[in-house]
Amino acid sequence: DGSKLVYPVFGDGINNFNRVLQLIDTTSPSDNLEPITLTLDDPNIDDATADFHPDGTRLVIERRYVDGDLRTMGYQLYEMAIDSGQVTPLVVDAHYQHGLAEWDKTGEQIVFQRVRLENDDSTPAIRTNPEAWVLNVTSGDLIQISDNGFLPQWVQP
Repeated sequence: DGSKLVYPVFGDGINNFNRVLQLIDTTSPSDNLEPITLTLDDPNIDDATADFHPDGTRLVIERRYVDGDLRTMGYQLYEMAIDSGQVTPLVVDAHYQHGLAEWDKTGEQIVFQRVRLENDDSTPAIRTNPEAWVLNVTSGDLIQISDNGFLPQWVQP
């Protein structure tokens, strides 16, 4: 309904240069726009972008773990419950970066861009094209839409 915005901000800039996501309610009086931090200010987590589910209770987010067992070079897609902050993996493949994710109007599918970062043998992928994919959230099925497409988005008539 356009009443809430979500956006990334940099961490404290001293111990953490990674991004965290903040939420703001635009229906609040303009002199009282206090953002709510949605994600942890953790130097091992970098959250880049988000898109609201049509029901407004959750987000699809781009997250990269920069250290530990979950570490990846590129961003992966996770679903985050706004009220609890609980995060569930949607599309995680360390060989790729996933992003520019957008829910369809039913909340059943997510379209996103995928770029190969490394080959199966862990060597760097060179000269790779961005790909457009759709995730069926219920089944987990991934469908490649294009092997040379970028910035995919749903259009509404």
